[in-house]
Amino acid sequence: LLSQIPEITFDDILILPGKSTIPINEDVAKIDISTKITKTLKLKIPITSAPMLNVSGTELALTLGKLGGMSFIHNYQSFDNQINMVITVSRNKVPVAASLDFSNPDVR
Repeated sequence: LLSQIPEITFDDILILPGKSTIPINEDVAKIDISTKITKTLKLKIPITSAPMLNVSGTELALTLGKLGGMSFIHNYQSFDNQINMVITVSRNKVPVAASLDFSNPDVR
């Protein structure tokens, strides 16, 4: 079944800014674009942020999480900063992920 679904990438799609002409009605409101990241973690919108230094900070993680997406906290900062970001975002009950290196004895 999955082999019948065409595969596309960002290069295959061009989205131009502009006003939508699709009328908002009850049928459109019922459209489900949610996706599962894991067996138990479901996102309302299929959008995540890249774990990049100037992209995935606390503010984006909170905003994206509140909209139904998820942020991946970048690991190009101190362990303590990563932990603080994850704690701050998690307190707001939004999904967040971090790549923490527990193999380093200095961070245990």
